[in-house]
Amino acid sequence: MRKKRWIIGIPLLLAVVLAAAVAGFISYIRPTHELSLSYEEIDWEGKLLGIVQSGETALTLSEEEINNLCKKGLAERAAEEGVSYTIEGADFHLNGNQLSADAIVKWGPVRGEGTAYFALSFENGRLIMTPQSVKIRNHAFSPSLFKLKTIQIDPGQYLPELVQITKISFGEHEMKIGFSIDWMLLPGLLK
Repeated sequence: MRKKRWIIGIPLLLAVVLAAAVAGFISYIRPTHELSLSYEEIDWEGKLLGIVQSGETALTLSEEEINNLCKKGLAERAAEEGVSYTIEGADFHLNGNQLSADAIVKWGPVRGEGTAYFALSFENGRLIMTPQSVKIRNHAFSPSLFKLKTIQIDPGQYLPELVQITKISFGEHEMKIGFSIDWMLLPGLLK
């Protein structure tokens, strides 16, 4: 009789402990505030007109504009790829060559909030985002645990052929994009 209690009691106790641990983990990662993927389009025409009028070959993007571009990219990428999770909201912050992404992610019925940190660089015409760490509350994790990989973006693909990006520099809360323009082809683009 006593042996039967142990045979039933130990697995039952383990199941209760495991259920409590899972419930605690889900409660721990639960979002503490709301984020969205809504974004505003950037006034590229106004920016280009300002460049033409000033004759400068640099474009500055503010942190807010970078946030809007990243959210737009996430929304487009989520529609294209069949991934096992959904990003419900995000906010991006730039500090020098460090980009942090606060995100709310949903895996099935579980919602979690965390921050991914990326190092930014510009090499061979590509913007490279290398994952550095992921934080959930105050605990840091390896980005490989979440299968985050280095992202390479060709920002020139969004520009007319007459514009070539030559460098990208990162300020405290802005990104400055240096480029060269074939000024002889520009009037045809503005028609």
